[in-house]
Amino acid sequence: MPSKSTRGQSVAASAFSSLGAALTERVRGSDVVPSTTAHEVDYVVIGAGSAGCVVANRLSQTKDVSVLLIEAGGPAEDAALRKFPAVFTEFFGSRFDWKYQTEQQKHLHDRIINWPRGKVFGGTSAINAMIYIRGHRLDYDRWAEQLGDPRWSFDRVLPFFKKSENNRNDKLVSSRFHSSTGELSVESTTKNSQLEQAVLDSLKSKRVTVNPEWDFNGKQQEDAAGFYQFTVKDGKRHSSASAFLTPVLNSRKNLNAKPWSLATRLLWENRRVAGVEYVSNDWEIQAVRARREVIVCAGAVDSPQLLMLSGIGPAEELRRHGISVRADLPGVGANLQDHLMVPVTLNSRLKLDPDWTGFGGLFFRSALAAANDSPDLQFYFADIVNKQKIRNVAETTSGLFLAASFGTPYSRGQIALRSPNPLSKPVIQPNYLSDDRDLKILVEGLEFVREVASSKEVVRVTDGEAIHPESKIKYLTDDQVKVVRQYATTIWHPAGTCKMGVDDLSVVDSQLRVRGVDGLRVADASIMPILVNGNTNAPCIMIGEMVSSMIRQHA
Repeated sequence: MPSKSTRGQSVAASAFSSLGAALTERVRGSDVVPSTTAHEVDYVVIGAGSAGCVVANRLSQTKDVSVLLIEAGGPAEDAALRKFPAVFTEFFGSRFDWKYQTEQQKHLHDRIINWPRGKVFGGTSAINAMIYIRGHRLDYDRWAEQLGDPRWSFDRVLPFFKKSENNRNDKLVSSRFHSSTGELSVESTTKNSQLEQAVLDSLKSKRVTVNPEWDFNGKQQEDAAGFYQFTVKDGKRHSSASAFLTPVLNSRKNLNAKPWSLATRLLWENRRVAGVEYVSNDWEIQAVRARREVIVCAGAVDSPQLLMLSGIGPAEELRRHGISVRADLPGVGANLQDHLMVPVTLNSRLKLDPDWTGFGGLFFRSALAAANDSPDLQFYFADIVNKQKIRNVAETTSGLFLAASFGTPYSRGQIALRSPNPLSKPVIQPNYLSDDRDLKILVEGLEFVREVASSKEVVRVTDGEAIHPESKIKYLTDDQVKVVRQYATTIWHPAGTCKMGVDDLSVVDSQLRVRGVDGLRVADASIMPILVNGNTNAPCIMIGEMVSSMIRQHA
C-alpha cells in the first residue's frame, strides 16, 4: 500500500498535470483581457529580480500610481542566503533555483550544463556571487553606436549606475564614478587570505600590475589585478530585493507583490498589451488589467518564453505550437549569449579562515583582441568552502578557486518553446564554442590559469593538483582543447534574447518598448544587444533605473 507521502506526491503531480493542460488550452485560446477582470492597476511588473525590484520601487514612488509585482518565487526567508554569502553555490538546485538545464552541448563533449537562475525575491541577485561589476565603457558605447541613441553610451548610463549605488568605500565615493546616496550597498574587500595573496604574488611575478584596491568600476577596468566589489551590507548579501523591494513593500500602499505567482501569458486589447494572466500561489488562474503598461523583467530565459506564449516571436515557431501570432518578431529568443569559464580548484595546505574574503581578478586582452577593443578575458580567484560542510563552517576544508572566462562571446544560441504549456521549461541552446574564436580565447585563458596554478607562489600554499575526480582528464597537464571541452561551464550570465536594436532581429527599441506592440516593455539582461564584459547584476539594475526613468518621463 502506498505511503501517505507517496499518495500526496501522486495527487500533487496529477493536479500539476491538470493545471498544465488547462494553461496550454488557454495559451491556444482567446488572449483578450476578460471584460470581467476586476483587478486593475496602472503598471504590472513581471519578475522581482535585479531589474524588476528597481522598476517596482521607482514607479511606486509616485503616490497616485498603482504597481503590481508578480514573482514566481517568494521572500528569501532562509537566513543562510544572506548570512553565508561565500557559499552561494549551496543554493543552486534548491527551492530558490529554477533548476534550468541546457540541451546537450556538441562542443563540450555533449554535456548538459546546469543553469541556476533565482526563483526568489531578488531573482539571481539573491543566489549569485554578489560581484558588482558594471562592464567596460566600450560595451555601452557600442550599444549606443548600434542603436543610434547616445542615451546608452557609458557617460549617459553612468548616472543611472550611481543612482542605485551606496558605495561604502570613502575613497571610491570621492571619485566621479561612484555614489553613496543609493539603496544598493556596495562594499570592498578589506583583507585577503594567504591563498589570495599567493595569487597576487604570482601575478606580480608575471609583471601584472597588482593593486588590491583597484577600482574595476572606475576610470579603467583592465590591466590590473585586485579585488572585486560586492553587493554586501555589513557582511550579509544585499540583493536587489533587500535594497529596493523589502524596505518599501509594506509602507507603500500603492505597491503590491504577488509572490509564488507565475505569469503565464500577456493579455491583449487590439495591438496593446493590457493585462497579465498568472497562476497564484494556490494554483488559481487569475488576471490583472494594466491601465498603462506591462514591464517584463523575467530574465534572459523567462522573458522570451513569456513573449512567445503570448504570441510575440517567430511566427513559424508560434504556429507550430498552436499559438496565434500577435507580433512576428523572429529575434525573440535569438541572440543568446553567455560567459563560459574554465574553472579549477586546488587543495590548500593552509587551515581555512572562516571569514569570507571575496573574489579577486583581472581583465586583459587575448591575442585575438585589438588594442582598442575592450578586454576579452576575465580571470577570477577566490578562497572556496567545501559546500558539503557549509552548515558547520568551523570544520570545513579550504581550497583555491581559479578560472578564466571570455568577455563578449562570438557564439550565439537561442531560447525556444518546448511546448505551449507555461509550466514546461523552455529549450535552452547556448551553442557554446560553436564559433572557434571562443575556443581560442578560452584556451589562452586556460594557459594563463595554468601558469598561475603552477607558479612557485601558489604551489607553496596548495598541493598543485586539481580536484576533478569525475574525469580522467587532468586540468593542469592534459591537452588544452580537451580540458576546455571537458571543464568549461557557465558563469551564469545569459543575455541578449530580447535584444535592443534597429535590425530585423531586434525585439525592443532604445526605450525598451517591444516593436509593433503598445503598452509593453522588457527590461532585464535579455535586452542587451551585446553581452557586457563583466558580471551582469549591476548592469541589470542600471537597466531597471533607465526604463523607470523613461516611463516616468512620459507618464
